[in-house]
Amino acid sequence: MTNINNFFIFLFLISSFIAGCSNEKHQEKKQRQTSIQFDFSIELSKAHSCLDSAIIDDFFSPPVASRIYMYPFLAANECFKLANDKSGYLLDSVNSTAIKSEVKPSVSSIFAFYKVSKELVYSNTYLKSGEQEFEENLLQSGYNQNLIDQSKVYAETIAQQIINKFQTDGYLETRSMKIYEPIQELGRWIPTPPEYANALEPHWEVLTTICLDSASQFRCSSPPAYSLNKNSAFYKELMEVIEKTASIKDVNDPHIAIAKFWDCNPFVPIHQGHVTVAEKKLTPGGHWLRIAQNAMNDQKTNFSDRLNIYNVLSMGIFDGFISCWEAKYHYNYIRPITVIKNEFNNNWEIPLYTPNFPEYPSGHSVISGVSAKILTNYIGENYTFTDSSELAFGMAPRTFSSFNEARNEAAMSRLYGGIHFRSAIENGVEQGSLIGEFILRKFKDE
Repeated sequence: MTNINNFFIFLFLISSFIAGCSNEKHQEKKQRQTSIQFDFSIELSKAHSCLDSAIIDDFFSPPVASRIYMYPFLAANECFKLANDKSGYLLDSVNSTAIKSEVKPSVSSIFAFYKVSKELVYSNTYLKSGEQEFEENLLQSGYNQNLIDQSKVYAETIAQQIINKFQTDGYLETRSMKIYEPIQELGRWIPTPPEYANALEPHWEVLTTICLDSASQFRCSSPPAYSLNKNSAFYKELMEVIEKTASIKDVNDPHIAIAKFWDCNPFVPIHQGHVTVAEKKLTPGGHWLRIAQNAMNDQKTNFSDRLNIYNVLSMGIFDGFISCWEAKYHYNYIRPITVIKNEFNNNWEIPLYTPNFPEYPSGHSVISGVSAKILTNYIGENYTFTDSSELAFGMAPRTFSSFNEARNEAAMSRLYGGIHFRSAIENGVEQGSLIGEFILRKFKDE
């Protein structure tokens, strides 16, 4: 009887072992299947959108926003490459307490994006919620907690290296530099109406570029000399601004719609009686990153390529702002609104709010030049797309047959809005294009 009982116990143990193995294999198969179905590209787009929301809520200026966009994308790309045993752009290797075999590169890279983003903004709610949702989605898709935890540990190691980098890039030093004093010379920039605000980021050129050799490497040539002589280049450009803005009160003027679509000024004061409020909008860099996001979603760009495009584009935008701002304060050029109101018509109106920094070159033109060059390289020269980036801000979508067409319209929008002279636009596009070409050469094998 004892032998029979032992036999049944043996059979029970064997069947339990087989069932356990079968269940374990089933779980492994289930995890493999759900892991394949999990779309990391969508999760990266969600993370990008969370960062957008934080930047918009915090009213970061265009140059500062470019820095906030660049470092998280850099961290995500570095993390993905290093976890795949490849060298990153800044880091060749990293020591981490994470068990490398338990780290999933795509999981780790998105955690690194969130980690760095949270260090750069004030409005952390969007990013914390996005990160929590990302982890919940991973668990629901079959990823085990250990893999998530190890990937997160690895991400934090990389993220900290990037955080150390941006803490020494010169930005913190600019926060305590002296207020800029306008140069009192004819043709130089002075604060503009209606706010007459202090100069924005006059020391931005001291930041360490991420790809360029120096801030002045691609400085554009000098603008036309200030002159009210009717035969001068300056006077002719001035008359063009007046002509292009003459139909400001015509609601059907397509130029007004273009000017407002590409305005991308994150802080536009609106006076309501004794109260001043501000409109919230994307910055020029944020707008182009949204264009990239939508294009990659449309093209179903894979996760690795998507990370690379985000990384190169955000670097281009970051360096583009440093280069542009160096030239702006080098030339210190007067705004059209100043000349026209002082010399021609004090009641002159324009559809846009004139930003509080020198005119030349046009920031929109430089950044659009950089962005179009990079996106054309990775996505295509004749890519037709509809830009709905401004829909949330009340702007109807606009369709373009190429990134270069969008670039040209974005640049010219500043003339239609009375913000810039033509030379600032054309030379700004050229400057941005040269920056884009230079950066693409650095990443030619990516």
